Amino acid sequence: TDVIWESLVDPKTVELTVAEYDAPNRLTFALTEPVQARLSFTFRLEDGGTRVSASMSATLSGPLALFESRAQSELEKVLKTDLTRLKTVLESH
Repeated sequence: TDVIWESLVDPKTVELTVAEYDAPNRLTFALTEPVQARLSFTFRLEDGGTRVSASMSATLSGPLALFESRAQSELEKVLKTDLTRLKTVLESH
């Protein structure tokens, strides 16, 4: 299954493939272009709500490998902002 991720921080749209789905515990997406990457979300009940944790891994090669730390910090910023916004939206309903 393909999923389109439109970030709130960065206007780029990324096409992801669902690589793993273990309802209701885990959801992992795979990205193949422009880099090989995996983005995983883990869900667990906590204090009457749901805690969402995210992790990501990527394989950068060639010239992109020079920018690995910069790419990671940018991805973390985008992910944190998007998850914070999602939390705000979900808690307002």
